[in-house]
Amino acid sequence: MGEETEIQSSQQDPIMTDSIVTKKQIIDACFISDDAKFRIDAILSFDDECNNGHNTFAITATTYTKSRNGSWVYESGGCLHDKVKKYFPQYAHLIKWHLCETDGPMYYIANTLYHAGDKDHWGLRKGEFKHNRDAEGNLKWRLPYLSQDTIYSMEKPNPIIVEYEPQGITGEGKERDFDAARSCASWPEATDQELMSDNLKEVLEARLPGLMKEFREDMEKLGFTW
Repeated sequence: MGEETEIQSSQQDPIMTDSIVTKKQIIDACFISDDAKFRIDAILSFDDECNNGHNTFAITATTYTKSRNGSWVYESGGCLHDKVKKYFPQYAHLIKWHLCETDGPMYYIANTLYHAGDKDHWGLRKGEFKHNRDAEGNLKWRLPYLSQDTIYSMEKPNPIIVEYEPQGITGEGKERDFDAARSCASWPEATDQELMSDNLKEVLEARLPGLMKEFREDMEKLGFTW
């Protein structure tokens, strides 16, 4: 399975306790259709090939079609999870761990909250206004745009009083993407109502230890070194 380096355990990082960084841990699986014209390879990996300091699980697939001369021609590849479910049902339950690391799913809380919520990347709902501030906390103001058009009049026009207006951002909001939130949380059975809960962050934090215990068990069942 390649060179291994033990990570020192820490009371502040219980999830990582006893974890071992490995440079290459891979399981390959192949399915070829009955007519031998279609092939799909699945790859399951749990290692630190990217040198991030911890092991990450990934499950991907590559499909091929048979050419006239009998060679396999690349068709598609990547996170073909629907095809993995179809051709490798024994690995379907592992898809929820895709990009999960030994210290938790990637951006577990931040990404789940973002996808489950209706706020845009500025943290604003549609129509909400955020008044900009400088580094010292002062509110920012600006003069509104003044027209440069010429005014024709027999007399000099009256002066115009211009008031400063707030400078800021008006939110566009976004649609909630519950499927993406379930994926980020490794929580495929979560209901829409659970993901819309006001205390979703606390719920995610509370379920993380149990989630990681399940993740470790699944990795070790595959024969991977944790």
